[in-house]
Amino acid sequence: TNAFSYLFVECYMELDVYSPKVHVRVSENTPKDFVLLVLSSIREGKSSFVFANDPVVIKGLMGVGIEEKDAKDFTFIGCYEPAVYAHEIGCTGNGHLNCTKMLEYVFTKGFDHNTKKQVGIDTGEPASFEEFKTAVKAQMKHAIDIALGVIIRTEKRYSKMYADPILSGMLPECVEEGADAFTGSAKYNSSSLYMHFVASLVDSLCGVKYLVFDEKL
Repeated sequence: TNAFSYLFVECYMELDVYSPKVHVRVSENTPKDFVLLVLSSIREGKSSFVFANDPVVIKGLMGVGIEEKDAKDFTFIGCYEPAVYAHEIGCTGNGHLNCTKMLEYVFTKGFDHNTKKQVGIDTGEPASFEEFKTAVKAQMKHAIDIALGVIIRTEKRYSKMYADPILSGMLPECVEEGADAFTGSAKYNSSSLYMHFVASLVDSLCGVKYLVFDEKL
């Protein structure tokens, strides 16, 4: 955080624009008055800000094998997905999973009433809430395995579908190797699976616990 940080936010407030989205990395060292400045902008309706918890993001990146020095130099791609600046191909949003479907499949033994197909697995009749949670996790793992299979098959064709020489020229490892970024030539090559409706899944689990296992309704 420096003088430019304050000027940037003040300029954004003065322009009163909806775009671009402004990312604010926050740590224990971030000045309180800077955070208050951003919050004052949000209160005025000039709210295109995303806060990032620096220590949490860095720890998360290191958890997937990224070196600490690189993790500390992260940036955002897409909306607010963290990636290593200049060294990572972070393919976000390559798959999507409806978490609430996983709970539904416990009730239907994996049968999807919309598609009329057996999509999930038969996890039996849970006798306790702990068994119910275990069944939901089993449905989740089964769905993730299917989604990852699709993602991997798709990504193998990326370089043939849309090679990107301009992006590749901005990544030092790709330049050194003389290879396209989508051939796995970046220092870090990541992918992702979006897990949708997590809060709804939690609400549903709480509802099942209360109605079925606590109140026996």
